[in-house]
Amino acid sequence: MKVITQICLILSIFISGCSDSSTSSNGNILSKIRDLAPGISSSEKNRLKSQMKLVQANLSSNEILAETVFQQQAARINACVEMTGIIAEGVGASSSSTNRVLSSMSADEILADTVFQQIAVRLSGLINMLAVAAESAGAKSTEISLIKTMVSTNEISANNVNQQIAARISGCIKMAQALCSANGVSGVDTESVISSVSSNEILADTVFQQMAIRQSGLTNMLELMALNTGAPLGSVANIKSTLSSNEILTDTVQQQIANRMWGSFEMLSLIAVTILD
Repeated sequence: MKVITQICLILSIFISGCSDSSTSSNGNILSKIRDLAPGISSSEKNRLKSQMKLVQANLSSNEILAETVFQQQAARINACVEMTGIIAEGVGASSSSTNRVLSSMSADEILADTVFQQIAVRLSGLINMLAVAAESAGAKSTEISLIKTMVSTNEISANNVNQQIAARISGCIKMAQALCSANGVSGVDTESVISSVSSNEILADTVFQQMAIRQSGLTNMLELMALNTGAPLGSVANIKSTLSSNEILTDTVQQQIANRMWGSFEMLSLIAVTILD
């Protein structure tokens, strides 16, 4: 009887939202449904919160040990993968599914001879972890498969590891878009990010500039997700302000890429904090 009552309440909210679009957006309706729907236990939330602090602490330590901007990039992407895993579990994924992604990534890294190959491997891990999060949030498996196929197809034309990295950042954007869509973010908003990336790439003279543009696109896509989950506008604004300030201090496109990777990690952290509160 309790379950039936809960379903009726959810339907009531949905119908009321549809009939009064001037006072309730799709995001608000989804938010109310989530409040009524059963979530993860408080003990599980506490575990994930502790894990989140550990990811942040490990990133700080790895940044200190980084001797080059490329090692800094590798550390930030790794932290993005781990934080996305926390988000995935926060929306219902099993720990075994996130651990499989991490284990596979670690195994692939054994074959990486350079930091560039390491970055490429970790970006592949981020694509896969975003896929776990998206599917757990309700994205169709066919959509996830199409994105992975797109990345594989683009990699066929990659002549070097840097072009491979660029292709995988693009894959991260598309998978983040799938996550956004599964959580009710407007398709108009997500397509606007994709369109902006495509327009800016026309001005890119090198694959590194292309990577920087795409990394910015990923951060912007994650910003949409953060706002949709109910993250404070002030927190989002602070991340964007710090990003802009740091960009002024960058001397090279590689520092620019690293800065934007930081932005992606911060947006992911904000999403994790919001869904676990």
